[in-house]
Amino acid sequence: MELLEAIKKRKSIRAYLPDSVSQETLRELLRAAVLAPSGSNSQPYKFYVVAGQRKKQVDAVLLNCLDESRTTSNELHMQREGGDEKAQERISARRTELTRAIMGILNENDLPLELFARGSFHYFGAPVAIFVTMDQSLGENYILSIGAAIENLILAAVEKGLGTCWIGMSLMYSKEIKETLGIPATERIITSLALGYPDGNAPINSFKASRDPLETFVQWIGCD
Repeated sequence: MELLEAIKKRKSIRAYLPDSVSQETLRELLRAAVLAPSGSNSQPYKFYVVAGQRKKQVDAVLLNCLDESRTTSNELHMQREGGDEKAQERISARRTELTRAIMGILNENDLPLELFARGSFHYFGAPVAIFVTMDQSLGENYILSIGAAIENLILAAVEKGLGTCWIGMSLMYSKEIKETLGIPATERIITSLALGYPDGNAPINSFKASRDPLETFVQWIGCD
C-alpha cells in the first residue's frame, strides 16, 4: 500500500473483531513507531502493550472508575489560559459535530448510545490497548516526538489491515491505569490507542470524520 493511500484510508475504528493480534505483527508496528523522528533522537517514549486478561482487567478498572464518578487524575494540561476564543469555538464545534454524527448512526441502527459514551473506557472492545508514557522530568516539547511515533504506528497498522482509535478520554484515570499495569509513578501517560481488526459489519465503523478545507489552517507566506 502506498503511503498516501494509507493516510487517506485511515479512520478511527470503534468496533473490533475478537481476533488477537500476533506479537510479531505488534513488533512490526512498534518498529515502525520508533523510526519516527524525535528531537535530538531523544526517543522519549515507553510503550505498554496490553492484551488478554490484563486488557480485560484495565477495562474493568476504567469502567468502574467511570461508574463511580471517581476524581480524575489526568497528567496532561488539556487547556491553557489565554489564546483566541475563536480557536476554542472551532474545536468545540468539531467535537460536537463528531458526537452528533456518531450518535446519529447509533440511533438509526437502534444501538445503545453507551457504545460511544463508554467506548473509550474499554477501548471499544479492541483486543489490544497501547499506553505511551514519558518520564516525568521531560518537558511538553517531547510530546511532539511521541505524536510522530504514534502516527507511524497507526499508518503501519492500516497497511496490515488493522484499525486503531487514538484515545485520550480514559486518561482521566491515569493514576488507576498506572496502578493496574505497574507503570512507575515517575512516568506520565501521554496517550493511548485501541488496536485490532475492524468489525466490518459494525455500523459505527461506517463513520469517517470530515476535514475542514486547507484555507482554515494554512497561510501562504512568500509562496508563488
